[in-house]
Amino acid sequence: MIVTYPAIFYEEKEGEGYSVFLPDFNNSATCGEDLNDAIYMAQDLITTLILDCIENKTQIPKASKIEDIKYDEAFEKEIDDWNYESRFKSYVTVDTTLLEKRWDKRRVTKKVRILKQYARRAEEEGIDLSNILEMALFDKFELYSDNNKKNELSINSNDNVKEWYWIDIL
Repeated sequence: MIVTYPAIFYEEKEGEGYSVFLPDFNNSATCGEDLNDAIYMAQDLITTLILDCIENKTQIPKASKIEDIKYDEAFEKEIDDWNYESRFKSYVTVDTTLLEKRWDKRRVTKKVRILKQYARRAEEEGIDLSNILEMALFDKFELYSDNNKKNELSINSNDNVKEWYWIDIL
């Protein structure tokens, strides 16, 4: 999905970068070291907010027309010692397609091969193989915010083993 939202950019004094506000998302804000970084960060924020809406099944805000966006003079005065050099409004366009695919949480059915003895023991102990595989992949892809929690999954493969057990991962 390609979306375009208006944003308000503030160029900070003394080359301290840019602040960006997104009026259609309750003035959610981000910043960047320079204009290109600020645009990138605004795109990232919009993508994150839209994916949050999708995940939480809430309404994605409709994009306003840029001419309907007003500078919030009261807000600007509320922030102590905020001396920006300039401000401007611009559209920020985002293609969320790749991230939607990456973070798609729908379940799929895949067939995997494991040794029959492991399948039998897992069944005896009531172990959810789908969950185990999902956690192992989570670790493998290092999706933890704290990379110190990384767990290594080592599998010793023996190609001479003829007895494999097929399971469906739901």
